[in-house]
Order: sequence, then C-alpha cells, then structure tokens
Amino acid sequence: MIEPESHDDDLNTAGQKPSSGEFDLRRITDAIRQSIVVLSPDGATLYVNRVALQTTGLSMSEVTRDGFLARGFHPEDLERIREDRSAGLANGLPFELEARIRRPEGHYRWHLIQYNPEKNEQGEVVRWYATTTDIDEQKKREERLRDENLILREEIDRTSMF
Repeated sequence: MIEPESHDDDLNTAGQKPSSGEFDLRRITDAIRQSIVVLSPDGATLYVNRVALQTTGLSMSEVTRDGFLARGFHPEDLERIREDRSAGLANGLPFELEARIRRPEGHYRWHLIQYNPEKNEQGEVVRWYATTTDIDEQKKREERLRDENLILREEIDRTSMF
C-alpha cells in the first residue's frame, strides 16, 4: 500500500506543489475506491489518485512521463487504445473504452475507462477526468457465455444433420 507521504513526495517530484484546496481535493479523490486520472486537454496525465497508483503499481512520476500507456496497458490493446483515445480527446465529448490494465503482480485485468471533459466558457476542453472500473469478472462471464453458445450451435448443427 502506498503511504500518504510517498504519494505527496511523488506529487512534489512531478513539479506540482498542491495548494491547500488542491490538497483537500486530492485527499478526497484518494479516499474514493475507484481510479481517478486528471488529464490535460491533449491527454497528458497530470494527476492520478492513490487507487490508480495501487492498481498499476506505478509511481506518480511514472504515470506522468511519456510512454505511460505502454507501461500500464496490455501490448495487444495499445494500438486500439491510442486510436480510440486520440479520437475521443479530439472530439471533446465524453467517451469510454475497455482495456486490460497491468497489475503490480504482472497480470492484466479488464477495465472500463470513462473520460469526461471539463470545458471553459468558450467550450474548449481545459481538463479531462477519467475513471476506471474493474470489469474483469464481467468480461470472463461474457467469454464463457460466448463459448457456451458456440458449443450449443455446433451441437445443434450436428444433430440437425442427422
């Protein structure tokens, strides 16, 4: 588990000195049991809460550096994530995608990532807020159901031939 001091140290080494209000907001987001990520308009990671750091096993400085996607997501998902994310960020509207996120132990779990923009008075995106929800069990159930349906269809095809 990441201790509060190490989390704050990560923030300071990332060049961010939180104000009192920002510190309070970070404490609140750290208390939420869902990964929260704050992004710049172009999609660069500005901040992640404690749960996001624990989920990936990465430090604040690792998630704010270039190449974060390659370190955090399954290699087979990378191209799709980059394309879908780029299109979503360019569109400026809420969007979501599903991807496998790397856990500290090295295995991957499916997550639903939902992006929501914050816009200024002129309608320009000033921040993106993303949350992730673990949907690994749901994806496994869907896969089992697909496999069972395939087996049943094959069985129906075999019996209807006779």
